[in-house]
Amino acid sequence: MKDVTPGAGRRSVAVYLRGSSANRRWQRAECKNFAAAHFGGVPVEFYEDGERCADGRWSEADRLMLDLDAGALAAVIINYGLTRFVRTPATLEQLAESWVPIYSVHGEDFDLSTSDGRFKFRLVAAMELDQAEARSARARDLVWGRRARRARKGDASDG
Repeated sequence: MKDVTPGAGRRSVAVYLRGSSANRRWQRAECKNFAAAHFGGVPVEFYEDGERCADGRWSEADRLMLDLDAGALAAVIINYGLTRFVRTPATLEQLAESWVPIYSVHGEDFDLSTSDGRFKFRLVAAMELDQAEARSARARDLVWGRRARRARKGDASDG
């Protein structure tokens, strides 16, 4: 990948963290160490847990996307797979068109400044989104199956 040292019109590197507060400390440490080793300086941090998105406020991912659109970021560092960051096909496409590199501490890196990098990113992200939707559907089916069994059990005991 090309050198994306902050400067030349872009101000900093972003670290996007998502998950429980228990995981936040080690995720932050890993991503900041990666940023220091590859870029130097202190990255801008975007941290998100489920509660931040649920109450109607802007998500950290939305804020990060605004900074990308404004050209304020040189690169984005994530800790694991893309589904921790890319949640919808619209976000996937917006990110692909940002032309900034995406680095993953424990996954695959994507150079979005090249057509091959954008193609690879879109392909991998689409597959990960599909897998996330399948996991969600299985979990939903499991929950509804349990509710149906409880309802049948309750009906049988009422009779």
